[in-house]
Amino acid sequence: MAGTVAVGCLFIGSVLTVINSPLAPDAFLSIESDPYFYLSAAIVSIFIVQATGSLILYKFLTGIEDQRSQFVILMSYIGLGSGGAALRFTLPQSIEFILHLL
Repeated sequence: MAGTVAVGCLFIGSVLTVINSPLAPDAFLSIESDPYFYLSAAIVSIFIVQATGSLILYKFLTGIEDQRSQFVILMSYIGLGSGGAALRFTLPQSIEFILHLL
């Protein structure tokens, strides 16, 4: 039931936005209107950067013996870049939201 209500609300909001109705919400499904999304994305990005960075350091400290270790390092660098990029875009809005709450 909850899923049906959620999907129904998304469908109604989308239709109202597409037909440019005055009843449509101002920022429907807009990232700028959801500060909790920014905060949760920043927290997840921090954990991704920390986890992949520590995995890279661990692999460099224990040594690179085979192709599996090289693959782990490559994927960790990709994760580090993705987490850093997400953090770059979400951290300023998250800090602004937290300072606004204080």
